[in-house]
Amino acid sequence: MTSSGGVNRDHNRSFPQKLTFALIHACIVVICIWLAFGPIEWPNPMRARLLAFCAVLYWARHCVTLLFLLKRQVAFSEVIGLLLFFAVFEIGLLLLGAGILT
Repeated sequence: MTSSGGVNRDHNRSFPQKLTFALIHACIVVICIWLAFGPIEWPNPMRARLLAFCAVLYWARHCVTLLFLLKRQVAFSEVIGLLLFFAVFEIGLLLLGAGILT
């Protein structure tokens, strides 16, 4: 096992971890879409919808990278940490960028 900076650099598929990562990230994107098109009265609804669309594009890019391009093994500990980052980043950017917190 080759570890560098706490990340396993072994070349292994780790498909269950990657699939879990992609599916939970999709749930975060669904929350962004629900917020953008749902119950909130946005100061700028078009900007909220555009940011939700950007989250969808980022999720698609993430899936291609994760499932097809990334050859190293992904651990569940890495998945959990990055999912927390994605949730704060995508949902927070939607809230801030669309002006609900200003």
